Order: sequence, then C-alpha cells, then structure tokens
Amino acid sequence: QVPFIIPVSGIPGDCAFIGAYGVNSDFYKIDNKVQYGPIQEGYKEYLQEIGKWFKEGLIASDFPAWDNDKMVQYMTTDKAAAAANGFWVFEPWETASESPNMKLTGVGYPSLKRGEKPHFRQNNRRMRGYFTAITTNNKYPERTMEWLDYFYSKDGFKLANYGIEGKTYTEKDDKYQYTDLVMHNPENVPANIAFAKYAYSHGAFLRDWTRENPLFPEDAIAACDVWDQSADADYMLPPTKLTAEEGEEYSEIMGDINTYVGEKRLNFIMGEEPLDHFDDYVREIKDMNIEKAIKLQQAALDRYNKR
Repeated sequence: QVPFIIPVSGIPGDCAFIGAYGVNSDFYKIDNKVQYGPIQEGYKEYLQEIGKWFKEGLIASDFPAWDNDKMVQYMTTDKAAAAANGFWVFEPWETASESPNMKLTGVGYPSLKRGEKPHFRQNNRRMRGYFTAITTNNKYPERTMEWLDYFYSKDGFKLANYGIEGKTYTEKDDKYQYTDLVMHNPENVPANIAFAKYAYSHGAFLRDWTRENPLFPEDAIAACDVWDQSADADYMLPPTKLTAEEGEEYSEIMGDINTYVGEKRLNFIMGEEPLDHFDDYVREIKDMNIEKAIKLQQAALDRYNKR
C-alpha cells in the first residue's frame, strides 16, 4: 500500500536521501564554510524528487499525520516496503510481523552517481552535545559532582555501559561478555531490553559503542556496516557552541525560519505550492536574516577549529 514511509518532516532521518543532493536540512560545512541547506539548489532538487514520489503514490498521501505507531503497524503487516530507521528496530519489527518470513535489510545511503559517497550520515561523536547541570537548588553539589565524575572512572565506565559485574556481565582481559540474564532473559524479553534495565542509555558517561553489538541480531549489525561504508560525515558540523549572546540572537532568527521552512517543505512536497516559487521562498528566508544566522554558526565553527 505504501512502498516507502517518509517521516512527518518530509526528511528521512540522518540525511538518508537528501544527502545525495549535497545538502542537508540544516546548517553544514564545505571546506569549513558554513552553509544553510534549505536555500540551496540541491534542496530544491530533493523536494522535486520527493514531490514526484508523492504524486506517484510511492509515499502516503497523509504522511504528515503519521506517528511512529502507524509506521510500525504498516511495516509489520506487509503494508509498507521500506522506511528510514535504526538498527534497533530489526528484532522487534521482525518479531511483531504477521509474516513469519519477514526480514529487514540495511540499504546504503543512496547517491546520484554510482560509486559516489554522500557526505552526510548518522554520526556518533564522543562529544554528543548533551549537557548535565547541577542546579542551585542542589543541597549537595560536591557529592553530586563526585557521583557524575564516577562514571568517567574505570569502574563507573563498566557500570554505566555493562551493568553489574557477575550479574549482567563478566570480564576477562578487558573484554566483556553478557550473562544469560541479558542474552537469554528468563522473562523472554529481547537482549537489548533486558540490558537496558541495568545500564545507561543516555546521560553523562563515557560510552562504549561496541557494547551494543552482542545485543542485536547479526543482520542489524551488518546494516550498521553498510551505512558506515556507504557515506561519510565530511560536511557535517562538529559539536560547536554559540556564546550566550550569540545563542539569544540565533534563537530569535531561527525560530521563525524553522517554522517557515517546515511549512513550505510540506507544501512543496505535496504539490500545494509549485516549486516555481522556490526563488521567492529563498528570498523570504534571506529577508528573515538567515545570513546573520550563518555568520553566527561560522563564528562557532571557527572557534571550534582553533581550540
């Protein structure tokens, strides 16, 4: 019924398709020069292609109204053929499928030219841009800081990543192996769910990304290799940071721009507005002071590169 499920934003996650056009849906860099994707010609070409798919019925006519539950329902009842998602959905979707032979396969990032690699993808950085803060209401800031710091120690690393030694994992020669409590849980829940009861998923800790590998089926891990090899992250911005003053000005500019861009994106894709209006759309964004926002992002990138 729906060959390809597209998210409500009109942009599949991690630049899965738009990256083929040399842009993304936000800020990015080429040769350390910051650019804004939604005003580029490649962005227009992406909208043109997705709009064609929409017109041909390859994506749902009501996709802006879809939620995650509907996507899962369609993917597990043979009503859809493809969706942009992560390796963690392989086991639950295959288990929930009405078809006993349903198998998911990871597909590489598409490109416009055979053998060409897009320069956008999902990218796991050591520094993720997340923050943890101790508020002024905390009566024990020093003890709290000690607690946070613990998860960057050797013991804290093991606890945050693998849980409780002897209960959820064993260690030998700096290698970790999950116990049957995780891999063959008596409650018959998937390994990654059993594991999540004892270890951190998010927060302030030094993450070991290899810990995920034994918890997921081989085809899910193989998909990660396919995604990793089919694209790079050369155009993606590093975890830059605006100053407080810059951040305030940036938020004032981008609040309205983000709303406008999101609305117009759906209008263009669904044919409610012709792409002949794209130049007018770009002029409007420039009138909304996008060039200043680009300069702010450029200043943040320059500081990052000089650190």
